[in-house]
Amino acid sequence: MNELATERSPYLLHHAGNPVHWKPWNSDAFDKARQENKPIFLSIGYASCHWCHVMERESFADEETAAILNKFFVCVKVDREERPDIDAAYMEACQAMTGHGGWPLSIVLTPDKMPIFAGTYFPKYSRNGQIGFIDLMRRIAGIWTNEHERLKTSGANILALLKQRAEDYGKVSDEELTHGIIDKASAVLETTFDEREGGFGDKPKFPTPHHYIFLLRLYYANGDEHLLEIAAKSLDAMRRGGIYDHVGYGFHRYSVDECWFLPHFEKMLYDQAMLAIAYAEAAAITGDERYTRVCGEIFEYVRRDLTAPEGTFYSSEDADSEGQEGKFYTWTQSEIENLLPASISAAACKHFHTETDGNCRDEVTGEATGTNILYEREGTPALPPDELKQVRQILLEYRSKRKRPARDDKILTDWNGMMIASLAYCGRILKKNKYVERAATAADFLLDTMKNGRLPHCYGNSNAPINGLLDDYAFFAWGLFELYQANGEIRHLAQCHKLCDGILALFQDESGAFRLTANGENDTPFDWQRSASDGSAPSGTAAAVYVLARMGATCGEIRFTEAAYRCLRAFSGQIVRYPAGFSWMLITLKFLLGKSREIVLYGTNEQADYMEMKSLLQHNYAPNIVVLYNEDTEALASFSPKATVMCGKDATAFVCEEAACRAAANTAKELKMILSES
Repeated sequence: MNELATERSPYLLHHAGNPVHWKPWNSDAFDKARQENKPIFLSIGYASCHWCHVMERESFADEETAAILNKFFVCVKVDREERPDIDAAYMEACQAMTGHGGWPLSIVLTPDKMPIFAGTYFPKYSRNGQIGFIDLMRRIAGIWTNEHERLKTSGANILALLKQRAEDYGKVSDEELTHGIIDKASAVLETTFDEREGGFGDKPKFPTPHHYIFLLRLYYANGDEHLLEIAAKSLDAMRRGGIYDHVGYGFHRYSVDECWFLPHFEKMLYDQAMLAIAYAEAAAITGDERYTRVCGEIFEYVRRDLTAPEGTFYSSEDADSEGQEGKFYTWTQSEIENLLPASISAAACKHFHTETDGNCRDEVTGEATGTNILYEREGTPALPPDELKQVRQILLEYRSKRKRPARDDKILTDWNGMMIASLAYCGRILKKNKYVERAATAADFLLDTMKNGRLPHCYGNSNAPINGLLDDYAFFAWGLFELYQANGEIRHLAQCHKLCDGILALFQDESGAFRLTANGENDTPFDWQRSASDGSAPSGTAAAVYVLARMGATCGEIRFTEAAYRCLRAFSGQIVRYPAGFSWMLITLKFLLGKSREIVLYGTNEQADYMEMKSLLQHNYAPNIVVLYNEDTEALASFSPKATVMCGKDATAFVCEEAACRAAANTAKELKMILSES
């Protein structure tokens, strides 16, 4: 056992039995490297990463490889989900040095943490023109032994170049951020849209639900039918494809092909959260129950397989089981035929397009593997709903007896915040109060465990607790905001307000941008790092701007609104350069530039008019509206100057738009009339 044996991250523990003398990221590792004048080999990955497991089996569990690493390097292993700050820093280095990135991330550092080599997966032995890991490590060790001062200088130069690159990339644009930038982003997405298969670009295809939410909200604002078509076609194609788990529900991480058929099988909490929002918004806009069902199926998967006993949410499920990717999720046709009643087995195989020899092909030879990924096709005969339900129940019960993929049981604040936001928001607009209740349970647990006023990044899975990062504050604040919009509980609004204060105090720099780590807490040489672009999910910066803008409107807090504007301005150079990479930031820009409406609602639950207006506002899909409401008018007044208006005894709704308030509404009919006016 190495030093990872006392860690609590499932990813680190998986490597605790390696013959490599792994150390966690701490001062002891770098002190040892300085004392012994050795480079650091830094390996970053995560528990549900397929290629991380491959490299572990081939190299890190191998005695020959371990002997080389142990002799010439100090070896450090990092869980990227536990330490996203470290991962972000060295991923930037890898992308700058090689033009690409990914996991496992393989970095060689000087003892002062400066990168001198970067790469991703390497096979153990050199093959097909790709250097093997053993040859690579020997070569780097030789250069370090004979020319290590030159390597240290090279590391310092690389760091300086990265800093200059970041400064050049982060320059403020002379172009104002207007509706034109939003239109440019939608035009790029329209251009890259795959008209045949849905989604954007060629393979591999990631779900990118933030793009669909962006397009759906633009459609809501301008009525452009093509934007709705792009979102609907893509959401439909993903739900039919193999990227969706047709038996147990939930989405796999991405598809390696262009038609959503062959997934990488890991399931991530953040994907479920954001995709549920996309399907819920499609349901609210179109009235199509199919999208409501998908949203419910996603939440059913999360409830069953990713929910901790106290109501918070685990991080992910692995792609592999029994040493094979996707084994848990694939089927032989004979299995299905033997499990199902004879009356429906043939129809079920046709419905899910299974083949006797398997519909999965070997990636190298192209030969059938004998296994099937279940998927559906548009326009093919479908099983009746009652029979489909029966088929899924039988297959799910059988599959539950298989060896499950490993589950990463870290409780991450940022991803939990995203799921809380998703449950609360979807529950509100789809009139599913059980979702809102689940969001409140998770939120209250996280709030109860805050220590000394600081959010932790990870609950219960770290020997050295990490203070909350920007993403933790931003996504949890968003979750609390959506929870307040759904249930009107002032305590959730108050905690959201507190976290927004924390975002400004801890993470904002002199330019108005937000750092990933709190000021003064960076643990890498990359102290200039700022990021706002979307990845698989919105960035922490984008989430911060989103919640600050909405809290500013809800509570009349100009400083929150101005902070959102300043941050958008700080990243304007990047946004103007490629606006489609910032769709979540542009959702906020649209809110700030458009006719957003702030509503203050007074009354008591005993007043029918109040309850009707509250229901109208809670269950109305209107992304340009924020609401301040509670029976306690004094509590409302503490959050907004608008709430000091004397409203008498009647239930009253004040609708404000562009710094002007309309005549008050006292009934749901009057309020609906005001809201219907453009």
